Amino acid sequence: MSNSLHALVGLLDDALGAEDDVRPRLDDSALMLLWAGWAGVAGEALSDGDSARRVFETVGRRLAPIPVREAYVADAALGGSGDRQVVVGGLQQLDAAVGTLSSGKVTGVVELVPFADLAYEIVVHVQGDSESAIVSVPRDQTSVHVDRMRTYDECGRPCRVVFDGASGVILAEGPDEVDRLIGLMGSRNRAALASEAAGIAAAVVDQSVRYAKHREQFGRTISSFQAVQHLLAGAWARSHTLAASSDRVWRLRESSGIDGDRYATIAYLYVCRELLGVVETAIQVHGAIGYTQEKPLHSYLKRALTLIGAAGEQRDLLVEHGRAVVGGARSHVA
Repeated sequence: MSNSLHALVGLLDDALGAEDDVRPRLDDSALMLLWAGWAGVAGEALSDGDSARRVFETVGRRLAPIPVREAYVADAALGGSGDRQVVVGGLQQLDAAVGTLSSGKVTGVVELVPFADLAYEIVVHVQGDSESAIVSVPRDQTSVHVDRMRTYDECGRPCRVVFDGASGVILAEGPDEVDRLIGLMGSRNRAALASEAAGIAAAVVDQSVRYAKHREQFGRTISSFQAVQHLLAGAWARSHTLAASSDRVWRLRESSGIDGDRYATIAYLYVCRELLGVVETAIQVHGAIGYTQEKPLHSYLKRALTLIGAAGEQRDLLVEHGRAVVGGARSHVA
């Protein structure tokens, strides 16, 4: 384990306790300290693909209550590596402009922006007078209004942001450069989501195995029941395929940019199909107690539901990926 990843694990252990413990609710000051602590080591922790994979798997496994993935995506536009307290507005559909840009001022409304009330900057896609742009807007302006939104996800902190003639810095302008950045941010988001999902799956399977080994029914542990063994074996197999997808995403991203971007979409679509089933199986192994506040599984279920759809509609991504594959095949034949 690298020093930076070890630092992240230490930060999460100090803030959240053991993995099997019920998650504490952190106040704003504790969240800001945790995020600032992470920002101090993020540059090294996300410096290469294997390190990034381990980081995002740890984020999923520990249900980190800070926007590590969102800051990493935002820094694609800023030219950094996730070491700034900045988030992206409209991450679910990056190619859709969330506001307008006129005379250097941003106007518009965007919802479900994670941790916008604690971020220093918010990166958004806007439509200018003649062409679109990617703009970074400092939050501490009177023309930026941020309100918390209700959520069942205990790791998320979605906000509604209103830009009322806010000043911002143009990061990219024109269709070619904007499309390039949107593609880069989308690829980063889906790759990180694949790893975060792998971490969630590994955590709930490990917790279920530990529970089955000590929970007794009819004078013996439930781990000796064949029905429970089948459930755990299936969940274990799914979690390992998610882990394999996570590993392959980052390897391809480092060795082949285009293939890595395409595989990030495939891995994310696989997450949408498999992750929820793994968490639901873990709850089934636990029985009724899996739904209660006594176990952290309900938090993993809520997070899994949030991640499914966090990088775009599945149908749209399937169509986009299919067109890319068919187009590539045609050009190869030609």
